Amino acid sequence: MSDPEFPEAVPSAQRVSVGDPPLLPSPNPVATARVPATTSVISKVPPVTLAVLVICTTLFLLLNYAPTVVPIDVVAPSGPRLWHGAVWGLLTSAFVHLQVWHVGFNMWWTRDLGRLMEPKLGRTRFAAFIVTSALVSSGWQLLVSGATGIGFSGVVYALFGFVASRRSRDPEYAGFATPRTTRWMLGWLVLCIVLTVAKVWTVGNAAHVSGLVFGWLVGVYGATPRWKLVARSVLALLGLGTILSAVYMPWSEAWRVRKILFYYGDVAARAAAGDAQAQGEAGALYVHYAERREEGIALLQRSAEAGNPFGMNNLAWLRATSMDASLRSADDAVHWATLAEAREPSASYTDTLAAAYAEAQRWDEALATEKKAMERLPPGPSELRTSTERHLALIENHQAIRE
Repeated sequence: MSDPEFPEAVPSAQRVSVGDPPLLPSPNPVATARVPATTSVISKVPPVTLAVLVICTTLFLLLNYAPTVVPIDVVAPSGPRLWHGAVWGLLTSAFVHLQVWHVGFNMWWTRDLGRLMEPKLGRTRFAAFIVTSALVSSGWQLLVSGATGIGFSGVVYALFGFVASRRSRDPEYAGFATPRTTRWMLGWLVLCIVLTVAKVWTVGNAAHVSGLVFGWLVGVYGATPRWKLVARSVLALLGLGTILSAVYMPWSEAWRVRKILFYYGDVAARAAAGDAQAQGEAGALYVHYAERREEGIALLQRSAEAGNPFGMNNLAWLRATSMDASLRSADDAVHWATLAEAREPSASYTDTLAAAYAEAQRWDEALATEKKAMERLPPGPSELRTSTERHLALIENHQAIRE
């Protein structure tokens, strides 16, 4: 689950991938058992496990080759979107994979663990285990990091935790959770944490750990009576954390500014869909970031060319007042400011037109226009009045406005 420093991009990019355990030859006696030659590969996979494999693989293909069919923000909403009501994301994001190795590793382990566990637990209980572990691992990833995650690894660790907790009571579970496999699983978990701390690779470690703990405790709860109270208490804590992740995280900066982040995420999505007003709003923000300035200018240009006054005004302001001389153009500034002010004659848009005239060194027009902007200001002190008065003083001294 991952993304940049800009608020509008946060919603669509705050996701870190939940790293997958490495592939090993399956120690699962069920997976390695001989089957009749007439038995298909699919028939060896129980129905709930097969459904998971199909869902994850289908989503992988759609998200990579037909992204408009299932937008990623629907199945793996960002934190701000989830806090705004898309709570289903705690479940659905676990089924989302964007890289072939990611979905391949996860489905390999899910197939083997599912073939071992599902016949023993039954379809209903196994499905409930899958859903609950997905919610817990996704919830705790969000709770700890402030970002949502993608991938089935948290559930894989929950499945493995369950099997490992019961290996002393079930020879088939013991055949899977061998010391070698356990070392690999725990070693991968630790390695992912180290790589994340070292900023080499961002992994959803909270999903891994919470999934492993959840699976282990569910196994302990049903098989070891003397640990039931402890297991029940920690499971309740895991459940509480999952609920809090969706509704109340005051320690998280992302949660505290969730409304702003949601707004910019929504604007970015609408801009990508071609909404001219949203293109203007997104472009006006992006131009303040060097990494996205070209994208911002392109969005402002598209918004202005679509006839949106907001886009026109902001493009004119950039062309008239930018500190970067390569971005300024007096002709463009006057052109777009004139159109914007004609469509929406307001103090702010008139102020932009005055700035455009100043950039073109048409001082008489700039002064007359800035005075008109002053007349259009609403009564009383305001930030707009302060800036307009400052602009008027600059123009009176034949100085262009730079901001």
